[in-house]
Amino acid sequence: MVNNAVRHGKATAVTITLDGDRERMKLSVDDDGRGIPPGPETDGMGLRNMGFRANMIHVALDIRTSEGGGTAVQVSLKR
Repeated sequence: MVNNAVRHGKATAVTITLDGDRERMKLSVDDDGRGIPPGPETDGMGLRNMGFRANMIHVALDIRTSEGGGTAVQVSLKR
């Protein structure tokens, strides 16, 4: 995720957060890059592969453009 933020999103800052409680763990990666462009180009193999891998290990994956720009990726799993 960090490599993608720098390589594809041209991010200059990346924040990684690990949080959780008794029921869930959540890993968040937020960057200040250019975000994910809308449209068909977001259907690339990289995003598809991330979704496939998340599904295989039964975690929720959320990828979106952040409100202030950049990309927010969140992975959460039940303990």
